[in-house]
Amino acid sequence: MHMEGSRPNRPELRRMLYTTFPKEISTVVDIQFMGKGCYHLEFTDPLSVDRLLKIKHTSLQGGWISFYKWTHNVVADDILQHKEA
Repeated sequence: MHMEGSRPNRPELRRMLYTTFPKEISTVVDIQFMGKGCYHLEFTDPLSVDRLLKIKHTSLQGGWISFYKWTHNVVADDILQHKEA
């Protein structure tokens, strides 16, 4: 995911996401900061991922978040380039 307007640490991001997406975020097992406002979220439930990918973009506590499907070896610049396309 990419977040504009804020750069929360992992626990803060988890709390922020949980307030809006409790069912989906309850299946997150890891969050890694990738740089430039990008985070990698690892889920135990593929259905949670599918639900968030369908949302694509939404506001989150004063920021704007976008969800993208992760691919092997992706870096923050890849996400930002995709976002601008």
